[in-house]
Amino acid sequence: MKSAPMIAVTLTAALFLFGVPAVAQHEGHDSATPGAAMSPDMMAQHQKMMSEHQEIGKLIDQLAKDFSALQNENDPAQLRKKLAEDNATLKHLQIKFQAASGMMMGQTMDHSMMMQHQGQSMAEMHGQQQANAAPILPGQDAFGAIQEIVRMLESDPETDWSKVNLEALRQHLIDMNEVTLNADVAAKQVEGGLVATVTGKGRTLAAIQRMVPDHAQMINGLNGWAVKTEPLPNGVRFTVTAADPKEVAHIRGLGFIGILVSGSHHQMHHLAMAKGEFVHAH
Repeated sequence: MKSAPMIAVTLTAALFLFGVPAVAQHEGHDSATPGAAMSPDMMAQHQKMMSEHQEIGKLIDQLAKDFSALQNENDPAQLRKKLAEDNATLKHLQIKFQAASGMMMGQTMDHSMMMQHQGQSMAEMHGQQQANAAPILPGQDAFGAIQEIVRMLESDPETDWSKVNLEALRQHLIDMNEVTLNADVAAKQVEGGLVATVTGKGRTLAAIQRMVPDHAQMINGLNGWAVKTEPLPNGVRFTVTAADPKEVAHIRGLGFIGILVSGSHHQMHHLAMAKGEFVHAH
């Protein structure tokens, strides 16, 4: 029967057209990036494209019903008539699909250009912000610590500038640098905690003898620790113990430098020193 191949061709074409617009509609939806506002022209074009998709869906539904009817049609004259009608519907469907594809392509290009423009604008704005930004890092740790203290002193109306001694703070920061970076430390575990022998020569030795005993007094009692120091010809013996087994493990894990930096007394110690309220003997 000559009508069978025609039905098969028509059915294949309709199924193809049914799948492609659905994909096109899905891609059109995904291309609308969240947060990207559409222009009025793009919005109108998008609504028109959705309307075209709806019409295409109706035509496909109509073809599907006609195919079901063709399978049960035994009258050759009626069969040819319905095939002719379906052929016209298919041509109309093809025109609709081409129009929808063209609109989808145009909308995708418009969206791409909009996103590119937004990206360039954001990059230019970020570059301008970087160009106008002022540097915030002081460049050196001791310099930054003194700068912080100066700002605090200047913001405090009660500051007595006749007593301010920033040179004492500078010398203390040098001591901190010597003890932290140049001192030799030999630590060993003892009953209840840790003993560290801290030694050095020249400027480092002087820093150890000034700084370690003073900090030991400030740390003593923190977390239930017992902290003491003993002078040595070339440094200081630093002992920290605790009764709580958890704190014993804590002490041993921290080691000499970890114990030395514990607590929050250091910053206030620096401020008091800068105000002339406390000075290490140099």
